[in-house]
Amino acid sequence: MANLSSLIKLRRHNVEEKQKNLAMLYREAEEIENSKNVLIERLNLEKVKLETRINVAQDDVREAFANLKRIEIVQRERDATEKKEQADKESREMDEIGIEGFRRKEEQGEY
Repeated sequence: MANLSSLIKLRRHNVEEKQKNLAMLYREAEEIENSKNVLIERLNLEKVKLETRINVAQDDVREAFANLKRIEIVQRERDATEKKEQADKESREMDEIGIEGFRRKEEQGEY
């Protein structure tokens, strides 16, 4: 039988090269995983910052809306007051016209 030691050495070398290649692939996979984790952490931080800005913007919108509503209420109250004052003025004018008409008729002896 022939000595297989040379073939064994060749195959052992072949196995070692494949193991080195596999180890390199594992390192690359680990580097990618680490990069992924760093990116995810950065994205999470950016999301937190954005959520903070969104909350501030929502508060600003709520405050602006509340201010708008207060002004609208004041305007409605002013409009109602003005309308009532106008109606009261017209009523007084009509009363004066009625009284004046009554006086004229009374002076003319119609009453």
